[in-house]
Amino acid sequence: MTYLGKKGYYLESREGLTPFLHPCNLFRIFAMKQYGALLFLAMDLVFFLGGGLISVKFMISLKYEIISTQGKKPERGGGMINAIKTGFIFRLKSAGCLIFAFALLQFGPAVNAVASDYFPGREWRTATPESQGMSSEVLTEMLDTIWKKNYSIDSITIVRKGFVVLDAYNSPNYPQKKHILYSCSKSVISALIGIAIDKGYIRSVDQPILSFFPERTAENLDQRKKNMTLKHVLMMATGLNCRDSYLYGWFGLTEMKGKSDWVKHMIDLPMIAEPGSTFEYCNGATFLLSAVLQKTTGKNALEFANEHLFMPLAIENAEWKKNQRGISLGYSELYFRPRDMAKFGYLFLKKGKWKEKQLVSTRWVNESTQRHISATMTPGYGYQWWVVSPDIYTAIGYSGQRIYILKKQNMVVAITANLGMELGMVPDGLIRGYIMPSIKSATALPENQKAFQALQSVSRFWQDFNLFAKLVGRVKFKASAGKPEMKTYVNEEYGFSAQYQADLLAVDPMPTPPAVHIRSSVEGLPSFMVEIAEIPPAIELTESANYFVHWMKNKLNIETVNIRHKELTRLSDGTKANYFELGWYYQTINLVTSGVVVYKNGKMISILSTGGRNSSIEDLKKMSTSLVFK
Repeated sequence: MTYLGKKGYYLESREGLTPFLHPCNLFRIFAMKQYGALLFLAMDLVFFLGGGLISVKFMISLKYEIISTQGKKPERGGGMINAIKTGFIFRLKSAGCLIFAFALLQFGPAVNAVASDYFPGREWRTATPESQGMSSEVLTEMLDTIWKKNYSIDSITIVRKGFVVLDAYNSPNYPQKKHILYSCSKSVISALIGIAIDKGYIRSVDQPILSFFPERTAENLDQRKKNMTLKHVLMMATGLNCRDSYLYGWFGLTEMKGKSDWVKHMIDLPMIAEPGSTFEYCNGATFLLSAVLQKTTGKNALEFANEHLFMPLAIENAEWKKNQRGISLGYSELYFRPRDMAKFGYLFLKKGKWKEKQLVSTRWVNESTQRHISATMTPGYGYQWWVVSPDIYTAIGYSGQRIYILKKQNMVVAITANLGMELGMVPDGLIRGYIMPSIKSATALPENQKAFQALQSVSRFWQDFNLFAKLVGRVKFKASAGKPEMKTYVNEEYGFSAQYQADLLAVDPMPTPPAVHIRSSVEGLPSFMVEIAEIPPAIELTESANYFVHWMKNKLNIETVNIRHKELTRLSDGTKANYFELGWYYQTINLVTSGVVVYKNGKMISILSTGGRNSSIEDLKKMSTSLVFK
């Protein structure tokens, strides 16, 4: 196998035969077409063991068409790291808010939000990225990075101005395969509640939650619980002692699942805060929304959605698991095709209108996607939507599921993944590091056939079911990879420069002072930050590490932070500096910060490099101690 990089990509053939005409490939194609993906993979294994399998490093066009058009084929074959994961947590306006929220406001030119009245049917129309003002080269680099880093991204679907410009699937995933949405399901429940209000099943969001269950007598009843409304449940501010998010190891969720009556369990929970006062992510709260929907409409969430939402959107065969009493879970376990995820996002981009029908009222779209309360993973939270800014909101699901709606850019991005907990923020890194920067114009760019063909080649490689050959390619790539390359940040105003790892992405073009430059990897760590501030009064250079410790404890309420090492040193240019290493925890994440501080010309100039368990202190120190003055 030969790795030719992002332009030539992956090629290999055997005995001079073209990949398309090789008899092994033809047999594999026949097997896929007739019997599905499972036999397809089995044939790959048999051919490999028999010595006859050709390792084709790109997906042939015929095979791609088979996978893409087997709509009726049986499906065989087949939040934690928030602010820290998108840049260093120092200087965030509020603890836990993602730095990328502000970056998304800056990247990419705005597009006229009044687009064409196109609506997809069962499938989408497609176009080249360039025809929609986007760069194929940047999108190719994104897919290339995902492969190199071995991120478990299952699919990426990008829709701009009603055109699918990228629809990539990492085998064994393919276009017709449904994927679990996890907590992206919550945004769908929100839409269904809006439809139920529009149709008169529910009076308003101000209706007390207990009024939906008059036959029940809630335990731990006080005035706060009586005041809890549907709106409080929608905005994750119930005041209930849920304890069912990852912060608590999903303790409360496990407890609820162990009960025979989930509704009773939820309304019986004790209150710990005034409703509407505090954001507390609660899966059980979303289950209550599903229960309310079923109680008022007489249909479970899936039945109601099929009639009023999925059928008009041509979303077929959606699945939504129910509990033992037949109530759809609501908070999770909804299964969509990635292209259907994009349809749902596109409905909201179009303000609830689909063709000639207003499926969700414009009022509900606007109300549910605006910020109602400060949140953790993004600056705000609406009605089961994470609100990044007035123009950007997203559905977020465990392990990397996303449905992004970017109004100014007239774009929807649907991502499915199997990233687990610690890499679950990688999709947000892809959004801010590649997808937004790929937007180059509000109008069409000149076609770049070479770049588009490279993008198609990478997409086909992603979808190749020859898993063994892809694994061999990754091993060979890792064996050839060396130490990370470095790039240089230059500050002309104060006359200094510093180096950072070349694969770190620009996080925020307008960072909050005293930060002047922030970069991070796709996963958020490691990160590199430059700060310029006034020299704090009565703090000697030797004690500058204590300044950061004090700030973290008092401003971010991070108690588990300690100075592991500090020493006065001199930079390579002879400048006197204080070097320190901080060990600290944010929630359940073990972090280390390598920092260098210089007092010069009345300013405190700091380089702060932060990493997690996969970052070596040597690499972090190399970045922080690279500071030099002219």
